[in-house]
Amino acid sequence: MARVALGMVFLILASGTVLAEQGGGAGSGLKLDVPGVDNKYPELPEKTTKYVPLSASDELSVSNLEYGVFQTRSAQDEDEPGEGITLAWGGKQPITETTYIPARIGVKFGMRYNLDGPGSRRPVRVKLLYLTPGLVDPTSGKHQDKIEIVQELSPKARYHVMAFQFAEAFEIIPGAWHMYVFHEDRKLLEKTFTVVK
Repeated sequence: MARVALGMVFLILASGTVLAEQGGGAGSGLKLDVPGVDNKYPELPEKTTKYVPLSASDELSVSNLEYGVFQTRSAQDEDEPGEGITLAWGGKQPITETTYIPARIGVKFGMRYNLDGPGSRRPVRVKLLYLTPGLVDPTSGKHQDKIEIVQELSPKARYHVMAFQFAEAFEIIPGAWHMYVFHEDRKLLEKTFTVVK
């Protein structure tokens, strides 16, 4: 599992390679935080293996959908002194099922799912779309209400994750946060979360 920072917005992605980062907004670009790797800006692959789009007979469906707040050691109370954000690596993090998300640093929320169908036995390229209530970078003043990431999912992965983790105070915007997973022009998954103070 990798923790990806898009600007200053933290997204948790599992079981795939980020192929491209799009969408306007705040921050300093794409950053990958993986155990044993320094927090540097990796270069996106110049050439990937030739991706073959799925045919109409290779349909995909979503199964084993879990959504809500991921139980991580990083979602600490603000009253705990000196701990900071610590991401729990490895294993399948438990999820508390809810669409109401507490507005505090370290909270990670989103979806975990499997892909089924004939097309799930090959690499699948999906677009992850996040619609936020409107993040504003405190340094530049730029608005970011949409984040798009293209990701190639491995058929060998046990599950796939689309999530967001609050790492900076300016990211904690109450309101509706929409998450979508698209394959080609077809919406596979959609969930709306409400961040509440």
